[in-house]
Amino acid sequence: MSITDLAKPEFWQQLLSSDFNRGYIAGLGLVIALLVFLFIIKIIVKIVFRTHRCSSIPVPCADGDLIISRDAVENAARQVLATFPQLSVRRIQLYCRGKNYSMTLFTTFAPDEKGGLPELADKVKPKMIETLRRVFGIDSMKTIRFQVEELGKGDLEKAAADTVTVKEPARPMEKSDGNAPASARF
Repeated sequence: MSITDLAKPEFWQQLLSSDFNRGYIAGLGLVIALLVFLFIIKIIVKIVFRTHRCSSIPVPCADGDLIISRDAVENAARQVLATFPQLSVRRIQLYCRGKNYSMTLFTTFAPDEKGGLPELADKVKPKMIETLRRVFGIDSMKTIRFQVEELGKGDLEKAAADTVTVKEPARPMEKSDGNAPASARF
């Protein structure tokens, strides 16, 4: 059989001559049509619910929307982050997904004895959301993400000095049975 045989009507008449073959071809066609349909639905959902960068956040009011620019949100965020000397923010990006907004903080992190980034993020996020709500009335800020771009200078050596290095893995303790040979002791 060659590819040119697929174009001949005799091939298709012979293929569809029995009920089993017709059912098999119909099932195969249904599966392919379903896969194409699901692929199209996936593309539509991705287009409708995509996350994209935004330059402002609208705040609904009775007389019309207030538009809060990214720079205003960035200045408020920097004022909140000024109380946390471990973080140095390089840039801030706003993202929109439908009517929900999120913020990504690109930071330099300098660890200290008070804790690491997870503990600090748990303190910063609620304070940041409350400040944006109080100052601008932004209730649609749902998530704040931290992206650490680099560790503060000299802090990596300090963090490495605080860790304990193990040169040889620990061996399990052996039971001492004076009469048993060394290979039988566990």
